[in-house]
Amino acid sequence: MSEEIASTGDLLSPKKHLRHANYNNTSALLGWISFQTETSLPIDNLNQLDDGTILLRLLDVVTNFEESEKLKPLYISSQNKISYELYNDISKNSISQNSLLPSPPVSPISDNKSLNSLSPSKKLNIKKCKVVNKELSRFQKLANIEIFMQWLNTSKLSLFNGISKVNNISDINIRGVSALDILEANDKLVPGLLWSIFWEFTMFPSNLNKNKQDLLWLWIINCISKFENKNLKEIESDINFKSYSWNDNGKLLIRLSLSLGIIKSKSEISNNELFNIIFNKFKIPKFLNIDDLNSEIVDEW
Repeated sequence: MSEEIASTGDLLSPKKHLRHANYNNTSALLGWISFQTETSLPIDNLNQLDDGTILLRLLDVVTNFEESEKLKPLYISSQNKISYELYNDISKNSISQNSLLPSPPVSPISDNKSLNSLSPSKKLNIKKCKVVNKELSRFQKLANIEIFMQWLNTSKLSLFNGISKVNNISDINIRGVSALDILEANDKLVPGLLWSIFWEFTMFPSNLNKNKQDLLWLWIINCISKFENKNLKEIESDINFKSYSWNDNGKLLIRLSLSLGIIKSKSEISNNELFNIIFNKFKIPKFLNIDDLNSEIVDEW
C-alpha cells in the first residue's frame, strides 16, 4: 500500500483507493496514459500534455478508435518527439495486445455486438495535420486542446456529453477544467478530469448496462483464455472470485499478468513481487495490501 494512502489511517476498499488516487497519485495516472497511448518516452509531468496531442490520442484509444477523424490534432511539432512519433507510426493506431484497456470477452452475457470486436483506425495521415518545425505556439496548443474539450462536450461516446452549455468552444468547461487549465498544467484541476476519463472509459464504461463485478470477471477469464488458448468454460471452471484464487497458491494474478504481457516468464513469483513489478513498470500504486489477498473475505468493490 502506498505511504500516501496509508497515511490517511483509513482502511479503504480498492474502489475507494482509486478515488483517493485522484488526489495523491498523479504519477500513476500519467503512467497509465503513457502505457495506453504507447508513447516512445514516459509521461511523468502534466506539462507534457499541454499541446493536446497525447490527450487526443488517449480518447482515441479508450473509445476503440470509433471517432478518430474527430480526434486529430490540428498541429504537430516535429520538435516534440513523443507527439511526432505517435502520429506518424501506424503501430500506434492499433490496439496493443498488451493494452490494459479492458475488453469484455466474447460471452453470451448479452445479445449485443461483442465489445471485444474493436475496429483499429486507419493510419493517421500526418499530412492532414500541420507540422510545425519548432515548438507549438500557445495559440496552436490551445487549438488542439479545444478539439479535446469539444469532443468531451459533444460526442455521444463521451460521459460529459452536453455538460457545458456554451456557444464558444474556448469557453467549454468540463468538471471545472478549461482548455487554459490544461495548457497551464493546472495540477489541482486537470488530474481530476483525467481520472474521470480513466474510471468511466477504462475501468467500467458507463454505456455498459452490466454488473461491474461480472464485467471484471468476464474480462479476466477472456484475457486468460486467449493467452492460454483455452475455451472460456474451461477457464471459468478453473478460477473464480473466491479468496483462494487471489493468493499465491491460486496464481490468478500471475496468470492474468502473463496474459497482459506484464511479465514474460512462467517462473515462480509471489504476489508481492508482482505488485513491485507493476509499480516499477507502470507506477501503479499498491491499492491492496498482500494480506487482503490472503484473507478469506473477498472485499467487494
